[in-house]
Amino acid sequence: MWEELTQKLNLMLLVFALFQLIVSFFSGEKFAWLQAVTVAIAVLLACFIASGCDYAKQKQQLRLVGEIKKETCQVIRGASGTSKDILCSDLVVGDVIMLEAGDRVPADCILIEEMDMFCDQGEYWEDNHKEHMK
Repeated sequence: MWEELTQKLNLMLLVFALFQLIVSFFSGEKFAWLQAVTVAIAVLLACFIASGCDYAKQKQQLRLVGEIKKETCQVIRGASGTSKDILCSDLVVGDVIMLEAGDRVPADCILIEEMDMFCDQGEYWEDNHKEHMK
């Protein structure tokens, strides 16, 4: 919330609302202060909504990072050419990833050899995020 409030535009709007509130007390109009209070409430509400969205994004990112850290994949490492299962978070440049039907691609990679391979990211995303789409 503090990061949103300290953005230049929000600070400028709050300063102008405060200035207008001070000026409204010296004017002869009955509800001149109402406009300044409305601007301040709108800025605070916008900051609250923006910070709530940022919090939800960060929470989702941490959940996804946690899922990725638990996944394993089969790789070929070194000159010996033997394959072993490792955590996807332990992949390094030069690892050869062995993919089978239904596997997720754990990292950006170059396709060395394939046979009738295709990717359907949309169905995977919809199947695993149905609870968030409601």
